[in-house]
Amino acid sequence: MPKLILNIETGFHSVNELEGYYKLLDSMRNDLKKEESPEYLKLSYLLFCAATLEYSLNSLYIESIFLKYSKEIFKDITESFVGLSFKKKFQMAPIIISNNRLMFKKDHQIINTIFELIDKRNKILHNKSYFRQLNMESDGTFRIEKENLVTLIDKQKCLKYGEALTTLNIDFFTPARTNSLIEKEFLIML
Repeated sequence: MPKLILNIETGFHSVNELEGYYKLLDSMRNDLKKEESPEYLKLSYLLFCAATLEYSLNSLYIESIFLKYSKEIFKDITESFVGLSFKKKFQMAPIIISNNRLMFKKDHQIINTIFELIDKRNKILHNKSYFRQLNMESDGTFRIEKENLVTLIDKQKCLKYGEALTTLNIDFFTPARTNSLIEKEFLIML
């Protein structure tokens, strides 16, 4: 059920529908795990993982500042955060949410998996196939990479993205919403 947050002073309200996102993500994951899952489900699942991550970040950030600031400051701060690149939003989230106490451990497997998800999502949604690397062979000829990002999506990688996102939801997003965020293997003190 969506969560409604009101701030009478600013006149803003926020509706958090994350529960629905994560339920659909679980349902899609169960379908993807089936041996006979359709090929298109890999792309759908990957993009929905990315959408769920971005919605989780945006809603967490907005909820965390929602009741703290006046209407003008709230709007400026929110627009600044929402305007950050997806990768920067992810990197900055624990620092902002924890008031400069915590940050993601950059070399942790979960964090690297999420960075990979973001990169893969950006390459698919902002595909610039005309900007591909030419590779020179030892005989002086050039080899052109023929990578098709959509058809080369790996099912197991997709499942890893979902598992990493679920871990983040349990160990980062949920505690952050309840002001009980603590250090974890992937979340360290600044």
